[in-house]
Amino acid sequence: MLAAALLWPLGVMGADAAQSAPRSPASAQSDQKTFQERVDVPRVLVDLRVLDDSGQPIAGLTKADFAVTIDGKPAAIDTADWVAPHVNAPARTQPAAAESQPRSISPQSVPGGRWIVLLYQKHQDLSDVEGMMRLRNDFATFASIISEKDHVAVLSFDTSLHLWLDFTSDGPRIRGVLDHEIFVGSPPPIQPGPFPSLAASVPSDIATRTYSIEKSLQRLGDALTPLPGAKTIVVLGYGMGTWLPGIRMVQMPAEYEETLLSLQRARVSVFSIDVTKADYHPREEGLRLIAADTGGFYMNTHIFTTVALNRVAGALAGYYVLFVVPPDAQKGERRIEVRLPRRKGTILSRRAYLAQ
Repeated sequence: MLAAALLWPLGVMGADAAQSAPRSPASAQSDQKTFQERVDVPRVLVDLRVLDDSGQPIAGLTKADFAVTIDGKPAAIDTADWVAPHVNAPARTQPAAAESQPRSISPQSVPGGRWIVLLYQKHQDLSDVEGMMRLRNDFATFASIISEKDHVAVLSFDTSLHLWLDFTSDGPRIRGVLDHEIFVGSPPPIQPGPFPSLAASVPSDIATRTYSIEKSLQRLGDALTPLPGAKTIVVLGYGMGTWLPGIRMVQMPAEYEETLLSLQRARVSVFSIDVTKADYHPREEGLRLIAADTGGFYMNTHIFTTVALNRVAGALAGYYVLFVVPPDAQKGERRIEVRLPRRKGTILSRRAYLAQ
Protein backbone atom coordinates (compact mmCIF):
# COMPACT_ATOMS: atom_id res chain seq x y z
CA MET A 1 0.00 0.00 0.00
CA LEU A 2 2.98 2.27 0.07
CA ALA A 3 5.13 4.22 -2.34
CA ALA A 4 8.07 2.75 -4.11
CA ALA A 5 11.23 3.81 -2.36
CA LEU A 6 13.75 6.10 -3.95
CA LEU A 7 16.37 3.50 -4.76
CA TRP A 8 19.83 4.28 -6.10
CA PRO A 9 22.18 1.43 -7.15
CA LEU A 10 25.61 1.15 -5.59
CA GLY A 11 27.62 -0.43 -8.42
CA VAL A 12 31.31 -1.09 -8.86
CA MET A 13 33.22 0.33 -11.82
CA GLY A 14 32.70 -1.74 -14.97
CA ALA A 15 35.38 -3.31 -17.11
CA ASP A 16 35.52 -0.54 -19.76
CA ALA A 17 38.57 1.20 -18.29
CA ALA A 18 40.43 -2.06 -17.95
CA GLN A 19 39.81 -2.99 -21.58
CA SER A 20 42.21 -0.30 -22.82
CA ALA A 21 45.21 -2.58 -22.17
CA PRO A 22 45.86 -6.03 -23.73
CA ARG A 23 45.15 -8.99 -21.45
CA SER A 24 46.04 -12.59 -21.35
CA PRO A 25 43.23 -15.13 -21.78
CA ALA A 26 43.52 -15.96 -18.09
CA SER A 27 43.14 -12.35 -17.00
CA ALA A 28 40.23 -11.84 -19.40
CA GLN A 29 38.44 -14.82 -17.86
CA SER A 30 39.14 -13.37 -14.42
CA ASP A 31 37.72 -9.98 -15.43
CA GLN A 32 34.67 -11.61 -16.96
CA LYS A 33 34.07 -13.57 -13.78
CA THR A 34 34.33 -10.36 -11.72
CA PHE A 35 31.84 -8.63 -13.99
CA GLN A 36 29.36 -11.51 -13.75
CA GLU A 37 29.48 -11.43 -9.94
CA ARG A 38 28.71 -7.74 -9.73
CA VAL A 39 25.78 -6.99 -7.43
CA ASP A 40 23.88 -3.70 -7.37
CA VAL A 41 22.86 -2.78 -3.84
CA PRO A 42 19.93 -0.34 -3.68
CA ARG A 43 19.78 2.47 -1.20
CA VAL A 44 16.60 3.85 0.33
CA LEU A 45 16.28 7.62 0.67
CA VAL A 46 14.74 8.61 4.00
CA ASP A 47 13.85 12.19 4.92
CA LEU A 48 13.54 12.69 8.66
CA ARG A 49 13.35 15.38 11.29
CA VAL A 50 14.77 15.21 14.82
CA LEU A 51 13.14 17.45 17.43
CA ASP A 52 13.89 18.17 21.09
CA ASP A 53 11.29 18.39 23.86
CA SER A 54 10.39 21.95 22.89
CA GLY A 55 9.80 21.01 19.27
CA GLN A 56 12.99 22.62 17.98
CA PRO A 57 15.27 20.83 15.51
CA ILE A 58 18.40 19.03 16.64
CA ALA A 59 21.16 19.67 14.10
CA GLY A 60 24.71 18.39 13.91
CA LEU A 61 23.99 14.65 14.02
CA THR A 62 25.99 12.18 11.95
CA LYS A 63 25.15 8.74 10.65
CA ALA A 64 26.71 7.27 13.79
CA ASP A 65 23.89 8.84 15.83
CA PHE A 66 21.19 6.92 13.97
CA ALA A 67 20.17 3.27 13.89
CA VAL A 68 17.87 1.92 11.17
CA THR A 69 15.97 -1.35 10.93
CA ILE A 70 13.99 -2.64 7.95
CA ASP A 71 11.44 -5.29 8.87
CA GLY A 72 13.25 -5.55 12.20
CA LYS A 73 16.66 -6.25 10.62
CA PRO A 74 19.58 -3.81 11.08
CA ALA A 75 20.29 -1.76 7.95
CA ALA A 76 23.53 0.07 7.21
CA ILE A 77 23.46 3.86 6.80
CA ASP A 78 25.56 4.97 3.87
CA THR A 79 25.29 8.74 4.37
CA ALA A 80 23.42 11.20 6.60
CA ASP A 81 23.17 14.87 5.59
CA TRP A 82 21.62 17.82 7.39
CA VAL A 83 19.65 20.10 5.04
CA ALA A 84 18.67 23.52 6.39
CA PRO A 85 16.65 26.12 4.49
CA HIS A 86 18.62 29.14 3.24
CA VAL A 87 21.89 27.36 4.06
CA ASN A 88 23.78 25.47 1.40
CA ALA A 89 24.77 22.02 2.56
CA PRO A 90 28.56 21.80 3.04
CA ALA A 91 30.57 19.79 0.59
CA ARG A 92 31.55 16.36 1.85
CA THR A 93 33.55 13.44 0.65
CA GLN A 94 31.35 10.55 -0.47
CA PRO A 95 32.29 6.93 -0.97
CA ALA A 96 33.28 6.33 -4.58
CA ALA A 97 30.25 4.09 -5.16
CA ALA A 98 27.88 6.83 -4.05
CA GLU A 99 28.94 9.00 -6.98
CA SER A 100 26.63 6.96 -9.20
CA GLN A 101 23.54 8.52 -7.62
CA PRO A 102 21.81 11.17 -9.76
CA ARG A 103 22.93 14.70 -8.93
CA SER A 104 19.35 15.94 -9.07
CA ILE A 105 18.48 14.28 -5.77
CA SER A 106 21.73 14.98 -3.93
CA PRO A 107 21.22 17.08 -0.78
CA GLN A 108 23.86 19.51 -2.03
CA SER A 109 21.75 20.34 -5.08
CA VAL A 110 18.59 21.24 -3.13
CA PRO A 111 18.13 25.02 -3.50
CA GLY A 112 17.56 27.31 -0.56
CA GLY A 113 14.03 27.79 0.63
CA ARG A 114 11.18 25.49 1.57
CA TRP A 115 8.16 24.13 -0.27
CA ILE A 116 5.12 24.54 2.00
CA VAL A 117 1.45 23.99 1.17
CA LEU A 118 -1.24 25.14 3.63
CA LEU A 119 -4.47 23.19 3.04
CA TYR A 120 -7.58 24.36 4.92
CA GLN A 121 -10.27 21.67 5.22
CA LYS A 122 -13.46 23.72 5.26
CA HIS A 123 -16.54 22.17 6.89
CA GLN A 124 -19.86 22.78 5.15
CA ASP A 125 -21.55 23.84 8.40
CA LEU A 126 -18.65 26.23 9.19
CA SER A 127 -18.05 24.46 12.51
CA ASP A 128 -14.32 24.72 11.89
CA VAL A 129 -14.24 28.52 11.59
CA GLU A 130 -13.98 29.08 15.34
CA GLY A 131 -10.93 26.86 15.44
CA MET A 132 -9.33 28.77 12.58
CA MET A 133 -10.05 32.04 14.37
CA ARG A 134 -8.15 30.73 17.40
CA LEU A 135 -5.11 30.45 15.15
CA ARG A 136 -5.23 33.99 13.72
CA ASN A 137 -2.44 35.38 15.89
CA ASP A 138 -0.36 32.31 15.15
CA PHE A 139 -0.81 32.81 11.41
CA ALA A 140 0.89 36.17 11.83
CA THR A 141 3.83 34.56 13.61
CA PHE A 142 3.99 31.75 11.08
CA ALA A 143 3.95 34.18 8.15
CA SER A 144 6.82 36.13 9.73
CA ILE A 145 9.19 33.15 9.39
CA ILE A 146 8.67 32.98 5.63
CA SER A 147 11.77 34.24 3.86
CA GLU A 148 12.17 35.49 0.32
CA LYS A 149 13.59 32.09 -0.66
CA ASP A 150 10.56 30.11 0.52
CA HIS A 151 7.65 28.92 -1.61
CA VAL A 152 4.23 28.85 0.09
CA ALA A 153 0.85 28.04 -1.44
CA VAL A 154 -2.60 28.23 0.18
CA LEU A 155 -5.53 26.00 -0.78
CA SER A 156 -8.86 24.97 0.69
CA PHE A 157 -11.10 21.95 0.32
CA ASP A 158 -14.87 21.82 0.95
CA THR A 159 -16.45 19.62 -1.71
CA SER A 160 -13.64 20.31 -4.17
CA LEU A 161 -10.13 21.75 -4.16
CA HIS A 162 -9.59 25.52 -4.43
CA LEU A 163 -6.34 27.42 -4.98
CA TRP A 164 -6.16 30.73 -3.15
CA LEU A 165 -2.51 31.55 -3.46
CA ASP A 166 0.09 30.05 -5.78
CA PHE A 167 3.69 29.66 -4.61
CA THR A 168 4.87 32.91 -3.05
CA SER A 169 7.18 34.24 -0.33
CA ASP A 170 4.91 37.21 0.45
CA GLY A 171 4.27 36.76 4.20
CA PRO A 172 1.68 39.56 4.58
CA ARG A 173 -0.22 38.22 1.57
CA ILE A 174 -0.24 34.72 3.06
CA ARG A 175 -1.53 36.08 6.36
CA GLY A 176 -4.23 38.12 4.61
CA VAL A 177 -5.63 35.05 2.87
CA LEU A 178 -5.61 32.93 6.05
CA ASP A 179 -6.94 35.71 8.29
CA HIS A 180 -9.85 36.91 6.20
CA GLU A 181 -10.22 36.08 2.54
CA ILE A 182 -10.48 32.33 2.87
CA PHE A 183 -13.55 32.74 5.15
CA VAL A 184 -15.57 35.44 3.41
CA GLY A 185 -14.33 35.56 -0.15
CA SER A 186 -14.20 33.37 -3.21
CA PRO A 187 -11.05 31.84 -4.64
CA PRO A 188 -9.53 34.34 -7.07
CA PRO A 189 -8.86 33.37 -10.67
CA ILE A 190 -5.22 32.37 -10.82
CA GLN A 191 -3.63 31.96 -14.20
CA PRO A 192 -1.18 29.08 -14.62
CA GLY A 193 2.33 30.42 -14.41
CA PRO A 194 5.76 29.10 -15.34
CA PHE A 195 7.23 26.19 -13.40
CA PRO A 196 6.74 25.84 -10.49
CA SER A 197 3.03 26.71 -10.41
CA LEU A 198 0.25 24.80 -8.69
CA ALA A 199 -2.26 26.48 -10.97
CA ALA A 200 -0.46 24.81 -13.87
CA SER A 201 0.06 21.49 -12.08
CA VAL A 202 -3.50 21.21 -10.71
CA PRO A 203 -5.67 22.94 -13.33
CA SER A 204 -9.15 24.08 -12.35
CA ASP A 205 -10.96 21.34 -14.26
CA ILE A 206 -9.08 18.70 -12.26
CA ALA A 207 -9.49 20.59 -8.96
CA THR A 208 -13.27 20.73 -9.35
CA ARG A 209 -13.37 16.93 -9.73
CA THR A 210 -11.44 16.41 -6.50
CA TYR A 211 -14.13 15.08 -4.18
CA SER A 212 -12.34 14.24 -0.89
CA ILE A 213 -9.57 15.54 1.34
CA GLU A 214 -7.63 12.36 0.62
CA LYS A 215 -7.92 12.90 -3.13
CA SER A 216 -6.84 16.53 -2.62
CA LEU A 217 -3.66 15.35 -0.94
CA GLN A 218 -3.04 12.93 -3.78
CA ARG A 219 -3.39 15.73 -6.35
CA LEU A 220 -0.97 17.87 -4.37
CA GLY A 221 1.52 15.03 -4.07
CA ASP A 222 1.46 14.57 -7.86
CA ALA A 223 1.98 18.32 -8.35
CA LEU A 224 4.87 18.49 -5.87
CA THR A 225 6.77 15.45 -7.19
CA PRO A 226 8.92 17.35 -9.75
CA LEU A 227 10.13 19.85 -7.13
CA PRO A 228 13.49 19.30 -5.41
CA GLY A 229 14.01 18.13 -1.85
CA ALA A 230 11.53 17.46 0.93
CA LYS A 231 8.17 19.24 1.00
CA THR A 232 5.54 19.96 3.64
CA ILE A 233 1.75 20.02 3.60
CA VAL A 234 0.10 21.55 6.67
CA VAL A 235 -3.51 20.38 6.91
CA LEU A 236 -5.70 22.72 8.96
CA GLY A 237 -8.59 20.33 9.26
CA TYR A 238 -11.22 18.46 11.20
CA GLY A 239 -10.80 14.82 10.19
CA MET A 240 -10.19 12.09 7.67
CA GLY A 241 -11.77 8.73 7.06
CA THR A 242 -15.17 7.35 8.13
CA TRP A 243 -15.97 6.53 11.75
CA LEU A 244 -17.41 3.00 12.13
CA PRO A 245 -19.14 2.97 15.51
CA GLY A 246 -19.84 -0.75 15.43
CA ILE A 247 -16.15 -1.64 15.53
CA ARG A 248 -15.02 1.70 16.96
CA MET A 249 -12.43 2.56 14.37
CA VAL A 250 -11.87 4.92 11.45
CA GLN A 251 -11.86 3.38 7.99
CA MET A 252 -9.74 5.23 5.46
CA PRO A 253 -11.20 5.50 1.94
CA ALA A 254 -10.04 3.36 -0.95
CA GLU A 255 -7.97 6.21 -2.41
CA TYR A 256 -5.82 6.45 0.73
CA GLU A 257 -3.35 3.94 -0.70
CA GLU A 258 -2.86 6.04 -3.84
CA THR A 259 -2.61 9.15 -1.68
CA LEU A 260 0.29 7.64 0.24
CA LEU A 261 1.95 6.57 -3.00
CA SER A 262 1.75 10.10 -4.32
CA LEU A 263 2.93 11.81 -1.13
CA GLN A 264 5.87 9.47 -0.63
CA ARG A 265 7.00 9.77 -4.24
CA ALA A 266 6.98 13.54 -3.74
CA ARG A 267 8.86 13.32 -0.40
CA VAL A 268 6.00 15.09 1.39
CA SER A 269 5.47 15.16 5.15
CA VAL A 270 1.95 15.99 6.33
CA PHE A 271 1.47 17.96 9.54
CA SER A 272 -2.13 17.67 10.77
CA ILE A 273 -3.37 20.65 12.80
CA ASP A 274 -6.79 19.80 14.20
CA VAL A 275 -9.01 22.91 14.39
CA THR A 276 -12.05 21.26 16.01
CA LYS A 277 -13.30 22.34 19.41
CA ALA A 278 -12.93 19.00 21.14
CA ASP A 279 -10.45 17.21 23.36
CA TYR A 280 -11.00 14.13 21.21
CA HIS A 281 -13.16 13.12 18.27
CA PRO A 282 -13.07 9.88 16.25
CA ARG A 283 -12.08 11.35 12.87
CA GLU A 284 -8.89 12.78 14.30
CA GLU A 285 -7.53 9.24 13.97
CA GLY A 286 -7.36 9.73 10.22
CA LEU A 287 -5.38 12.95 10.67
CA ARG A 288 -3.03 11.14 13.04
CA LEU A 289 -2.57 8.27 10.60
CA ILE A 290 -1.55 10.29 7.56
CA ALA A 291 0.85 12.36 9.66
CA ALA A 292 2.51 9.25 11.07
CA ASP A 293 2.66 7.52 7.68
CA THR A 294 4.41 10.47 6.02
CA GLY A 295 6.81 11.62 8.75
CA GLY A 296 4.81 14.52 10.17
CA PHE A 297 2.84 14.91 13.39
CA TYR A 298 -0.69 15.58 14.65
CA MET A 299 -1.61 18.34 17.09
CA ASN A 300 -4.91 19.41 18.60
CA THR A 301 -5.42 23.19 18.95
CA HIS A 302 -8.40 23.11 21.30
CA ILE A 303 -6.34 23.99 24.39
CA PHE A 304 -2.73 24.71 23.40
CA THR A 305 -3.36 26.80 20.32
CA THR A 306 -0.01 28.55 19.98
CA VAL A 307 2.07 25.41 20.44
CA ALA A 308 0.86 23.77 17.22
CA LEU A 309 2.20 26.20 14.62
CA ASN A 310 5.30 26.86 16.74
CA ARG A 311 6.14 23.17 16.53
CA VAL A 312 5.47 23.12 12.80
CA ALA A 313 7.84 26.07 12.40
CA GLY A 314 10.48 24.21 14.40
CA ALA A 315 10.09 21.07 12.30
CA LEU A 316 10.48 23.10 9.12
CA ALA A 317 13.81 24.57 10.21
CA GLY A 318 15.77 21.63 8.80
CA TYR A 319 15.80 17.91 8.09
CA TYR A 320 18.15 14.99 7.57
CA VAL A 321 18.52 12.91 4.42
CA LEU A 322 19.64 9.33 5.05
CA PHE A 323 20.68 6.85 2.38
CA VAL A 324 20.11 3.40 3.84
CA VAL A 325 21.28 0.04 2.48
CA PRO A 326 18.55 -2.62 3.00
CA PRO A 327 19.68 -5.81 4.77
CA ASP A 328 18.39 -7.96 1.91
CA ALA A 329 16.75 -7.79 -1.52
CA GLN A 330 13.22 -8.53 -0.31
CA LYS A 331 10.49 -6.90 -2.41
CA GLY A 332 7.10 -5.51 -1.48
CA GLU A 333 5.97 -3.44 1.49
CA ARG A 334 8.71 -2.99 4.08
CA ARG A 335 8.61 -1.43 7.52
CA ILE A 336 11.39 1.01 8.30
CA GLU A 337 12.28 2.45 11.70
CA VAL A 338 14.91 5.05 12.57
CA ARG A 339 16.10 5.48 16.17
CA LEU A 340 18.58 7.53 18.18
CA PRO A 341 20.22 4.84 20.33
CA ARG A 342 22.59 7.12 22.25
CA ARG A 343 20.73 10.37 22.72
CA LYS A 344 17.31 11.86 23.35
CA GLY A 345 15.11 13.27 20.61
CA THR A 346 11.89 12.71 18.68
CA ILE A 347 12.28 11.35 15.15
CA LEU A 348 9.72 12.08 12.48
CA SER A 349 10.02 9.86 9.42
CA ARG A 350 7.88 7.64 7.26
CA ARG A 351 7.11 4.19 8.63
CA ALA A 352 7.19 2.06 5.48
CA TYR A 353 8.10 1.95 1.81
CA LEU A 354 7.48 -0.27 -1.18
CA ALA A 355 10.56 -2.04 -2.54
CA GLN A 356 10.23 -2.85 -6.24
